[in-house]
Amino acid sequence: MNDTEPMAGHDHEVDEQFRSLMEGLRTSLPGVQVLFAFLLTAPFQTKFSSLDRVERTTFTVAFAAAGLASVLLIAPSIHQRVRAPMTGLRRQSQRHLRLTIWVVLAGSMFAGRGDSGDGLSRGAWCTPAFPRSC
Repeated sequence: MNDTEPMAGHDHEVDEQFRSLMEGLRTSLPGVQVLFAFLLTAPFQTKFSSLDRVERTTFTVAFAAAGLASVLLIAPSIHQRVRAPMTGLRRQSQRHLRLTIWVVLAGSMFAGRGDSGDGLSRGAWCTPAFPRSC
């Protein structure tokens, strides 16, 4: 099956799977972007300068992972919009769906890493609401 053939029954299933994946990204992407924004503001907190080397390294890894997760989770949407006008290929194909799934999985793994590293540098955002982090 090639990407330039018209949509058949099997292609309709691919289209539905692709749409479902895009819907899932619409719900998870804002959370990753909020995480990235939170990590982006952390160095401006007064307690950030008191972090030791391990905590700063943990923060840097979490920050980079959240940024990379944002890029990877945005990429499928941009790719499917740019792909057809530039190449003349259908936007949704089996190969495109597989590639999108792998990119989303990688983005999800980086988002998990960014989220798990977030709490390890807890001294940077000590607040009265979370006194255990002080």
